[in-house]
Amino acid sequence: MSWEYVKIDKIITETEKAFLVEIEGEQRWIPMSQIADPEEYRAGDAVLEIAVTVWFAKKEGFGKSRRYQ
Repeated sequence: MSWEYVKIDKIITETEKAFLVEIEGEQRWIPMSQIADPEEYRAGDAVLEIAVTVWFAKKEGFGKSRRYQ
């Protein structure tokens, strides 16, 4: 699977299936199923990069950051 890094300002909250994050002042939901190793992150984490699927990054318009496969 291909991944793309997205810069996150803060993880605001989490549910069983998704994180509510802040990216450049906007709040966005990211499903945990679209994140590499979601168990490594928690609400309150700040200033980090998370790897999301390339498909999800394109769909949400996150732009091109760093990719890895």
